[in-house]
Amino acid sequence: MRILLFVFTLLIGFSSAFADGNRAQGSYDPTISPRNNFLYQQHREVQSAYVFGEEGGGNTLAYPSGYGLADEDEEFDTPPYIKRFGGKKRRDVSEGIAALSPIERYYQMRTKEPLEQYGYDVFERYEPRSYLSRPVIGVHGDYVLGIGDKIVVTFLGERTDRDVYAVDQDGLVVVPEIEPIMAAGLSVKDFKESLNGALGVSYHDTKAFVSLERIKNINISIIGEVNRPGRYDISANANVFDIFALAKGIEKTGSLRRIKRIRSGESQVIDLYESLIAGKAAPNLDLRDGDRIIVPSLGPTIALTGEVSRPGIYELSDELLSEPKVSIEEAMDYAGGILTKGQNRIIRSSVHKDGTEKIARLPSMDSDILIGEGDVLRVERYVLTQRDGVSLKGAVRNEGLHSLDETPDLARLLGNKAMFNHDIYPFLGVVRRFDPKTLSQRLIAFSPKAVVEGAENHKLQSADEVILFPKDKLIESLYPKQEEIKKKEKKKGWFYAALSRNKGDMHRDDAKSDDDDPSENTLIDETLAGFIKEYAVSVKGAVLHAGIYPIAGQTSLEDVISYAGGIGIEGDPTRIEVTNLLSKQLEDGSLEPIGKAKRIWVNLDEVDAAQLYLNPKDTIRVHEAFADLAAADNSVQITGEVLYPGYYDLARGESLLDLIHRAGGLTEDAYPAGAIFSRETERRREAQEFKNQALEIERSIAAALEDEDVKRDQIAFLKSTVDKLQELKPTGRITVEADPSVLRSRPAQDILLESGDQIYIPKRAITVRVRGEVLSPAVLQFKDDKSARDYILEAGGYTANADKRRAYVIFPDGSAHPLGRSGVQIPPMSTIYVPRDAKPFDFIQTTRDFTQILTNLAITGIFIDDISDDD
Repeated sequence: MRILLFVFTLLIGFSSAFADGNRAQGSYDPTISPRNNFLYQQHREVQSAYVFGEEGGGNTLAYPSGYGLADEDEEFDTPPYIKRFGGKKRRDVSEGIAALSPIERYYQMRTKEPLEQYGYDVFERYEPRSYLSRPVIGVHGDYVLGIGDKIVVTFLGERTDRDVYAVDQDGLVVVPEIEPIMAAGLSVKDFKESLNGALGVSYHDTKAFVSLERIKNINISIIGEVNRPGRYDISANANVFDIFALAKGIEKTGSLRRIKRIRSGESQVIDLYESLIAGKAAPNLDLRDGDRIIVPSLGPTIALTGEVSRPGIYELSDELLSEPKVSIEEAMDYAGGILTKGQNRIIRSSVHKDGTEKIARLPSMDSDILIGEGDVLRVERYVLTQRDGVSLKGAVRNEGLHSLDETPDLARLLGNKAMFNHDIYPFLGVVRRFDPKTLSQRLIAFSPKAVVEGAENHKLQSADEVILFPKDKLIESLYPKQEEIKKKEKKKGWFYAALSRNKGDMHRDDAKSDDDDPSENTLIDETLAGFIKEYAVSVKGAVLHAGIYPIAGQTSLEDVISYAGGIGIEGDPTRIEVTNLLSKQLEDGSLEPIGKAKRIWVNLDEVDAAQLYLNPKDTIRVHEAFADLAAADNSVQITGEVLYPGYYDLARGESLLDLIHRAGGLTEDAYPAGAIFSRETERRREAQEFKNQALEIERSIAAALEDEDVKRDQIAFLKSTVDKLQELKPTGRITVEADPSVLRSRPAQDILLESGDQIYIPKRAITVRVRGEVLSPAVLQFKDDKSARDYILEAGGYTANADKRRAYVIFPDGSAHPLGRSGVQIPPMSTIYVPRDAKPFDFIQTTRDFTQILTNLAITGIFIDDISDDD
């Protein structure tokens, strides 16, 4: 064991001395430069990956930070050489930038982009176990025979036999009837010649044909910057990639161009770039037992990036160590050449000895300037220009480049409508053109529909880009996100206001949601979106899809209204308002300001809409025709004692009598004198009134809490009153006459209906209700000769809290009268209400009588009871 340890130490020392010796020859490595101390330290960490340490009293291997040991139960192939020293395979567990090699980090720091060292991933494609038992296929005549090789010899002529002969321990091949031949050290070709020479002594006209049946295994050592250094038994026919595949590849701190094979003190340099870049066959090594393969440290490097086929970090040749420079052309060959022909510029970044970095543009590929160690070359291409061609893109079947000679104008380019996709927007297309005079981009609007119909055409120029928009993409560009709408309304006034108001009306099913990312609309950029909006017209009123519609060229009123779904049923085709606010379109597609608004009225019964052409920024409003129906969403409700209760559309000028008639009239049990008529405007007023009353009582409670004379039961009563005010639903009742016979004779009392009105016709009853501060509130039988006092006495009489002077009767129609007046008759379905005495609550500081508040609560509650009792 000690002897093996000593030998291993010598090998590691030889490798380090070899690497240091090469550096001493004048080579410059950025990773070990004093100007890059952090890179130098990382580089040295990797170089010292395998060092000796102690753990548990035995020999083992120590590893640098950033690397991990395999788990004890993890299985992997460890080379025998490492096993003998108790070593474990190191494993890179870093991620992201930490997984980069020192030289890769160095160039990334300079270029601000990730670059990989070239060639180190090639060994991942090899499975070394498949080469240990490689069959003898394609062995060339230069293969040198050795002890253990088995040779197949076939004789033809005077002697005809075939047999297998092995190279014995003395290096001899013994063939019967022929003198033994020293085969060890001879190539297959030389052995064949020696065999035929010896054969001629014993036989005439006989030839020997030689092939190999089995190739010997040899034992070699691999040391230096490889993942698994050690000694391996491999086939003598293996190539260099097989050897390094067994060693799990070369580390990125090792060289691919200065690999050495040591035998008997002599060395041979192996350059893997000859196979990786030049495409030469993998060099076959003449390997013998005891040969050593040494991978030294990485040599000088350069980096290539930008418009090249294979951006990366490349090692310079061993032949150039004394003068580590290559021509521009040679450097480009490393990266596979420049991607495209044409005008390219090459930028070189080089680091001087003082640590400063200089950026310079190289004149051309043919320049005699040499690229030195540490240089970075970036290839940048100028924008490609098209000659005699135009580009067509968007909602069209023949997208792509088209010859200008074959398509000199839009009509020839677009062909006919069959070339359009089904989702094309027909009224606006754009020609994008670069103007060399102004050095700016020019946009020309046209109508695809007008072009294919022969009503419009434009000449095209070289490098023009013609864009036809899909409908959904166009709509997406027209409707900005909600947070942008208010800003744009302030800047653009009516146009963006109309745009935001009509959002969702124009092709609702096709439009994108507000949450869509506008960056996904790659066809329409910000400049193009702004240009499209400048050509839009607004369609409002009685059309199926009101909204914003960009137009260009000869687009007619008929085109736009038809695309908007046509005039609705409620629309009036005799009253279409067309307003032009800003501009008109010229023949070249540009807009010219008019200076003032112009408005015309169009009667489609008299004017052909197909001959009335619109201009961008026009507003088209289709007015609704006058109809009896006030609106589609206006309705009233009638319930109770009618033949057909329910909701009814409200007609203009329709009255209560009309509604009763539409509902089939009153039933025999109807009591029109007790009709409850509720109006929406009154309900809103009452709701606000309740809210104000509750607020005033709450304020009074807060003030009363500081008064010690106020009793708790009084405060509790007030709080319950507040709760009732907050929970009570307003009725919005209006006193009306609902008897059809009376309404027919007195039409002035026939109230006109409004949207939201609710009418309830109760069932006839012969009862009178007594509520409020009586001992036993009840529903009593009606009698003509009974007075209000009689009904109160039947309900037990007044309570101690009753306010007798303020008692009143609520008649069935909702009107109320004080009982203090003499001769008040009580009709059936009336309600007698005795309020609570408000004197104990004089401390309440309100702007209104507290008794009135309680009265309003009582009346509203009674109205609600009337309706709910019928339900």
